Amino acid sequence: HNSGLFNEWALVYSTAGDYETAFGKLDQSLALDPKYDATYLIAAQMNYQLGNRDETIAVLQRAIGYNPENIEAHSWLGFLYAEDNRLEEAVAENLRVLDYSPNDLISHRNLAVLYQQLGQAETANLHYQSYQILEALTSNADDGSSYRNLAGLYKQMGLLKAAIEHAQRAVELLPQSEWPALQTLLHELNTQLEASQGQK
Repeated sequence: HNSGLFNEWALVYSTAGDYETAFGKLDQSLALDPKYDATYLIAAQMNYQLGNRDETIAVLQRAIGYNPENIEAHSWLGFLYAEDNRLEEAVAENLRVLDYSPNDLISHRNLAVLYQQLGQAETANLHYQSYQILEALTSNADDGSSYRNLAGLYKQMGLLKAAIEHAQRAVELLPQSEWPALQTLLHELNTQLEASQGQK
């Protein structure tokens, strides 16, 4: 990808402290491919290093305009908004990450803290529990009860597709004695998902 070459040069020049040339390389990259995610992330990083906070946010918003599923841009915006004490906006960006990547550890941790700061202890606890379970799964990926528990938490958060995936994984891993409760949960989740899709 030719834009990638200009981006690499931009990183070399910015590391050397020559930001003018580095931004020029990013402009060349964007001229080739104005929708290349990595270019915006590098531009945001360089602006952040220079203390250009408003421009960092603007660059990340442009990146999301081109690709709404740019998880890194949403995550970074969430971080910047939290730093600026714009808590509701920080929550919204972290929730966007979970829309595309429901098992994102950092977003669950961030949301636990943000909801706590907003005085929403119950919601904060859901995300904190999710964070703890996901962290445990990094060392034991075949723990069926963790998937079952995540399915229940995700159901409460409204992350229905992720809840279904985790309940199905729990069925694969847990003994048959657990299946009736999981089948009931899956039925509830599928019914809720169909209802929510019917409302759109």
